[in-house]
Amino acid sequence: MSGDKDYVCYTRTNKMSMTAEGMIFIKPESVTSSEVKNTADAKVITMQYDVSKLNSSMASQLGLVGDLDSFSVVYTIDKDGYCTSMEQTGTATKDGVQSKVDYLMTVSHMNDIASVSKPQVQKSADKSDAE
Repeated sequence: MSGDKDYVCYTRTNKMSMTAEGMIFIKPESVTSSEVKNTADAKVITMQYDVSKLNSSMASQLGLVGDLDSFSVVYTIDKDGYCTSMEQTGTATKDGVQSKVDYLMTVSHMNDIASVSKPQVQKSADKSDAE
């Protein structure tokens, strides 16, 4: 909700803190188990995390919710291999009060750009005479 005092809008200049490690946050050393389920339309990957390892590395992100008690991430990959959603869920405790942690990212529109090649830059004529 944009009226919430803790609401944060992420943009290209105000990036989500976990994007520094790539589009999707994965800390391989913190994963305790994973499961892959294939459906007719997608692959669903669920990862469970060791919260003791996440709490120390994510202290700044967890300031609002406290220390994690549980944490998992579910990725949905479509038949073309693209991530269409990522949901992070868990529980956290701050000042003796437990709360739910739930962050959902969905890709609702993906453009047709598959790759961007480096443009050819032509050398321009010497413009020193134009001054």
